[in-house]
Amino acid sequence: MAPLDLTKLAVGERVQHELMVLDRVERKQAAGDPFVVLTLGNATGRIESAPIWSDKLPWAEGAERGRVVQVIGDVSAYRGKRQIQLTS
Repeated sequence: MAPLDLTKLAVGERVQHELMVLDRVERKQAAGDPFVVLTLGNATGRIESAPIWSDKLPWAEGAERGRVVQVIGDVSAYRGKRQIQLTS
């Protein structure tokens, strides 16, 4: 399978591809609930995930820096930046 060109992803496009976890940031909302943002990438570039909220944190289990993970989701935009909204 050819690598997914992350630089050409359009908002609304569906993604189902293996990407490497380049970074993982764990944060807390103002109310104290945790969430995770992953930076995903391949040879063509990088893209962040939309926040993975506390009710979906099991989706981020095992997604550690340097691991290749199966990414399923849709490209969206937030504050002018493209991101992948994970769906499973």
